[in-house]
Amino acid sequence: EQAQYRAQLYYFLPDDVRLCTDFFAKTRRAWDSIKDDSKRTLMVHLEESREHEAVWTPLKPVRESELIIRTGWVESGNFMSDARFLHDMHFRVEPISPQRWRD
Repeated sequence: EQAQYRAQLYYFLPDDVRLCTDFFAKTRRAWDSIKDDSKRTLMVHLEESREHEAVWTPLKPVRESELIIRTGWVESGNFMSDARFLHDMHFRVEPISPQRWRD
């Protein structure tokens, strides 16, 4: 299935982010270090305040290595994925109702 997509990895980054030296090589090494065939995404920036508490899911973050903290969630910016993630999402993100912000 991966063969039908041109890229191996896709990056989703805000337009105002500054990348560190060798950003793509470093993030690729982090990605490759994850030995889980079901991996779909990797946050490339995680706020320290979210390293220890569950966010968006009931899963508490677990440090798997110096580079990897398994959080069980991904947000809209600052992450990378493989094509399987995009395929799983049907290449779209469902709109959030404006009512969500009023309740």
